[in-house]
Amino acid sequence: DVTAGSDLRLTKTRAPSGQLIVGDTVTFTLAGSYSGDAPSNITIADTLPVNYSFVSASGTGWTCTNSGQTIECLRPGGAGPGGDIPLPPVTVTATVVSSGTPVNTATIAAEGPVDPNPGNNSANDGGATIVDPTIDLAAIKIGPSPNLTVVGNSYTFRLRARNLGTAPFFGTV
Repeated sequence: DVTAGSDLRLTKTRAPSGQLIVGDTVTFTLAGSYSGDAPSNITIADTLPVNYSFVSASGTGWTCTNSGQTIECLRPGGAGPGGDIPLPPVTVTATVVSSGTPVNTATIAAEGPVDPNPGNNSANDGGATIVDPTIDLAAIKIGPSPNLTVVGNSYTFRLRARNLGTAPFFGTV
């Protein structure tokens, strides 16, 4: 069977992956593709959760604009008919501004032809865990070995400090 139209698909990745810290810079990569006829007037839309502040969006052949948290990238069309034709990726850069567990979802659409499978026109970053920067200092004291001491003798103890937090520590310990 041959289905008329252009089946658009979208994938989304985030770097860095894993836990984010308020103040980090994050990059979302939106990769579209299609099968079938060449789509016309393609739009990728991404509304950033409030945990992020928009920095930039760009992609070869895409014209990207933003209004607040909403990014919209437009492209006149695809490269021609075919199967699994990739579109140049769109890169969205943002700064992490608040803690939480947001999921960032983007969509792809075209003016025409009809998309026979709109169920694969959105993708998300899998969700992020964002934490506030913290400093958690731990003190470590290492004494003589074996742990036996004699009154009147001198012993050397080593002291170390370590930051177990998510932010760098500057200052005197």
